[in-house]
Amino acid sequence: MPVACIHQPQYIPYLGFFHKLAQSDIYVIHDDIAAIKADFTNRNRIRTPQGWIWLTIPVVRKEGVAINQIRLNNTLSWRKKHWQLLTNMYGRSRFFKDYADFFEDTYNKEWEFLAAFDIHLLRYISNQLDISTEFVPVDSLSVDGKGDDKLISICRAVGADTYLSGIGGKDYIEERKFEEANIKLMYQEFTHPVYEQRFEPFEPNMSVVDLLFNNGTNSLDIIMRKNKIGK
Repeated sequence: MPVACIHQPQYIPYLGFFHKLAQSDIYVIHDDIAAIKADFTNRNRIRTPQGWIWLTIPVVRKEGVAINQIRLNNTLSWRKKHWQLLTNMYGRSRFFKDYADFFEDTYNKEWEFLAAFDIHLLRYISNQLDISTEFVPVDSLSVDGKGDDKLISICRAVGADTYLSGIGGKDYIEERKFEEANIKLMYQEFTHPVYEQRFEPFEPNMSVVDLLFNNGTNSLDIIMRKNKIGK
């Protein structure tokens, strides 16, 4: 029973993103749709002694542009700034050194497109979490339609008979369409775990790097703690 999740790429996303990946056989990178202003394709949160701050990647233009066509604004020194912030906030975390070389190399490279940068990080982090989900770019598939029809078309194209949606999908998905298409519809149920952070008190909904740098190889077990797929 192959399970597919379909999601926009995000910049070092929070734990729930990887919880969804870990319970899917196939992750379809849904980057051919227009970005919106306040999303996580080019920003996420990291922990500081005072709470949390945004790491935001500057882009040339975002709203109305397909995610896979968004260009990075490399006239600004954002890569150096992000790497310095990660080093300053997590350099003394227990497992930071285990991942530092990859992140330093990634931030030292000049990237042209946001989606390519996000996906590069997603692949690496998934591998470090021992998540073996297959990544499939949506533009490698022959799909059509919009909304639920497109989701169904994508599931058929990758041979999935189950679609794993975020819990918010209950507010807008037409479940009847999936039933008629003979595709089982399931909803993610994610309860954010409490884990070791460098600073107190605990702050939820940080980027996955907060978990990884502080907890290393235990990170996936923490993500999956008390979590399941719901109907």
